[in-house]
Amino acid sequence: MKKAILIDDEHYCNKTLEFELKRSAYEIEVVAKCIDSRNAKSLIEEYKPDIVFMDIEMPWLSGFEVLDSIENIDFHLVFVTAYDQFALKAFHYFALNYLLKPVDKNALEKTLQKIMGATNIVKNEMSEVLQTFSRSRTNNDLIALPLKGGYEFFKKADIIRCESDSNYCTIYFEDKRSILVSKPLAMIEDMLDDRFFRVHQSHLINTLKLKRLDKSDGASVELNDGSIVPISRLKKSEFFKFVI
Repeated sequence: MKKAILIDDEHYCNKTLEFELKRSAYEIEVVAKCIDSRNAKSLIEEYKPDIVFMDIEMPWLSGFEVLDSIENIDFHLVFVTAYDQFALKAFHYFALNYLLKPVDKNALEKTLQKIMGATNIVKNEMSEVLQTFSRSRTNNDLIALPLKGGYEFFKKADIIRCESDSNYCTIYFEDKRSILVSKPLAMIEDMLDDRFFRVHQSHLINTLKLKRLDKSDGASVELNDGSIVPISRLKKSEFFKFVI
């Protein structure tokens, strides 16, 4: 029997989730429900749950602030959220468990199946992921990239271009550095903003770093670092309207 705590400022959401947990194929006991996030830490420390289901945007303390106050994150965490699709891409990127409101029974079963087959979350790994996600979410000027077993933060404004190689991506910076990350270009594109344009299946450029535009049949752009990037025929018209 796994012990669970539900933390959501909406009483109805806690009740609904508790009902679905009772109907699930797994033995889950809801030992506490919390609608005031200021009480969440004490409940977690008192009941020592195996799983915590938690909303993010709540009065008084957000889900991230609750987690920041807890010294030992030795439970499985599932965010229960009404976030939009942009934010959900970030959840996927950082491999965080989440359920979208209103909670779907099948999605809950898949999440529980994943948790039951996993080892306990290591506190340091969980803390690092949460801090990384929180910082990249609140600071739109930064992008968090997986490097050397962890994450490093880079200024989006320093990126000149990104080039795809299958499921890998090379990111080129204004200071002539380049890094290889094990993420497809589409995922990097989702983490950047409107100044970046996908001019080709394999190329994403920072349009603020444009130096020269060649509109001939073999259209291309020259960027501030001297690199020449091709523009695909399918993207030519859209790109010209974007920059001219």
